[in-house]
Amino acid sequence: MKDRILDIEILVFFPDQARQFQIASHMLIASSFFIHITWYLFLLVPHFLS
Repeated sequence: MKDRILDIEILVFFPDQARQFQIASHMLIASSFFIHITWYLFLLVPHFLS
C-alpha cells in the first residue's frame, strides 16, 4: 500500500517524468518482443527451407 501511495505521489508531482518513464518502459518491452520474434524467425526459417 505504501508503494502505491508513492506511485501516486510521483504521478502528481512529476507527471512529465512519469510519462517519459512509462513510454520508455513500453518501448523497451516492444523492442525486446521484436528482437525475440526476429530471433525465432532467424532460427526457424533455415529449418523450414532445408
